Amino acid sequence: MLIIVSLASICNLLFKGNKEIFSKWLFLPFLVYFFSIIISFIIDLFNNQFETEFIVRNLSVLIIPLFIFSSNFSQNQILKILKTTSVIITFVGVIFFFLWVFGYYKYNNQQEFQKKNWFKSEIITSKDYLTKESNYDVLIKSSSIKPSLRKIIMLNNQQNEKYLVREFIIKGEEKGKSFWVLLRNVNEGNCKAWFNVANGEIGKIEGGGKVKSEKLQNGFYKFTLANKLQLGSKREWFYISFVSENGSYSWSNGINENVFLQLKEPNLYIESGEDLLISKNLLNFKITDFSNLENYAHSTYFGLIFIFALIVFIFNSFLNKWVRFIVIILNVFFIITLASKAIFISLVLLLPVYCLFNYFNYRYLIVIIAFGCFLSFNGHVKERFSDMFKTFVDVNKNNELGDLAELSTNNRIFIYKNYINLIEDNFIVGYGYKNGEKINKFIYNYNFNTHNQYLQSLFHSGVMGLASLILFCISPFLLVKNKKNKKPDFELFIVIILFNFLFESLLFRQWGLILICFCYAIYFQFFKSELKWFR
Repeated sequence: MLIIVSLASICNLLFKGNKEIFSKWLFLPFLVYFFSIIISFIIDLFNNQFETEFIVRNLSVLIIPLFIFSSNFSQNQILKILKTTSVIITFVGVIFFFLWVFGYYKYNNQQEFQKKNWFKSEIITSKDYLTKESNYDVLIKSSSIKPSLRKIIMLNNQQNEKYLVREFIIKGEEKGKSFWVLLRNVNEGNCKAWFNVANGEIGKIEGGGKVKSEKLQNGFYKFTLANKLQLGSKREWFYISFVSENGSYSWSNGINENVFLQLKEPNLYIESGEDLLISKNLLNFKITDFSNLENYAHSTYFGLIFIFALIVFIFNSFLNKWVRFIVIILNVFFIITLASKAIFISLVLLLPVYCLFNYFNYRYLIVIIAFGCFLSFNGHVKERFSDMFKTFVDVNKNNELGDLAELSTNNRIFIYKNYINLIEDNFIVGYGYKNGEKINKFIYNYNFNTHNQYLQSLFHSGVMGLASLILFCISPFLLVKNKKNKKPDFELFIVIILFNFLFESLLFRQWGLILICFCYAIYFQFFKSELKWFR
């Protein structure tokens, strides 16, 4: 796409180029920011790190505005582009919605062991989709060491001090070598039990759990292990290990042949009857789940795209009022179900505050915010904000985080601390891109970006890089415009971008670069005739 845009820009300059349609001054904010990329590149060269990937990726900063400025779009053409783009974005959101709903019901009917939240070690099984009624066929190779299936179960306070019951249903080869299954809870209590797959015999028991073995039809056995939940437990395990002997923890002791076995749907429930394997309701999942979107989709970037469309629809009356109302509600729904905390705050805080500050009175605004808040109390958003709050409290009190340690809030705190430590040692010049990546990998053993655009620029290019970024950020607000012709939708979206810079390195990724440079360039082009530089 960028190659096509580059060629189009060259054609515009060659065949349409004149001073009236293109001025170097329009380019200035983008050149200012690109200067920070040059600094980073020079720092890399100084540290014997020659890497062109970063500077080539950031050419979007120049290519996108070059195309828009050289195309000389009028204000009416720009508005048409924004409106058409917003309609397309909404249509894409509707496609997301149908993929989400269809995928959810397909996921609900999937064989439990085949779901992604089961960890599978050293077992081979079919990749084809299986329904709940299907048997889960498993091959364990003779060379395996510790084949297993395991899943983490999250608990709440109401589930404490009760028994957690695991039911595992299995059938081994009729003429195969006898082997055993170890069921255990892994966490507190150290509850373990061994079961013989060939005859259903109950073997060694540790930890005082309740154990049962039952023969079913067609050669299947159901093994049951129940352990009492500990007060304050935040999670439990459904942990299944395939072992060679009673009391063993490994497979390779004496089994020299591949083994085939079949598993039916397991059961996991609280003694009171609460089934912990029942899927959550649809609103507990992101709209990008259950499809290929979840493999690469980032909630913040998608959220910015949908909030862009939402702002265009709110501030521009170009559709039938009922159609407009529906598409506004749809975009709010898409934003909420993406479950990005920063985007959600942008929606329920920045949007109404900005409207009130500018004395706008939109009839749909209260309905939109009320609808968004209603959704937030019933889905993934509520869970994410709850986890964020608990993480802040536990970190402040130096409490054990448990599973919260693996979630995004704690990961960000960890990343911020590490980058700030590095920046404090070299904030004047910065570390460069490749050299900084190498140093971060050596000291902290990861390659995450800073998840904060301001820190990212300071880390890469030092004080000069941060100054370049800030000048680029505030350039739209330094322009002198006729207040009567003010376009608040442009300014609001830019404010939302700058707010989200606090939580994501938006200019570190290609599609963040394209989105932001497009919005800034469109903004400058729209007010081209009113810019101070042209007076």
